[in-house]
Amino acid sequence: MGCAGSKVTLNSLSVTLTISPLGGVSTVCAGTCARRGWRLADEQELIRRAQAGNADAFAALVAKHQRFVHNLALRTVRDADDAEDIAQEAFVRVWRALGNFRGQAKFRT
Repeated sequence: MGCAGSKVTLNSLSVTLTISPLGGVSTVCAGTCARRGWRLADEQELIRRAQAGNADAFAALVAKHQRFVHNLALRTVRDADDAEDIAQEAFVRVWRALGNFRGQAKFRT
């Protein structure tokens, strides 16, 4: 399947996710996060901003967790392309449900 992006629309905000098994959403995202002074360790702030509709904050969360999610899927299905698709779908679902996240559990779960 490759690294085709999934376009998600939430309210009037559109986000395109491209999951890579090697980590990193995109150089554009990494540059945007660096310019805004976001560190991947600022997870709670990124979650808050992503819940407010900030696509760059969500991209930073994806960058932080995508290797873990991809590897978990790969161990389950044992096919790199399928694992990539599963990881991408997982993050699309996270984006859609982010407004319901209360922080009572780790974001990764």
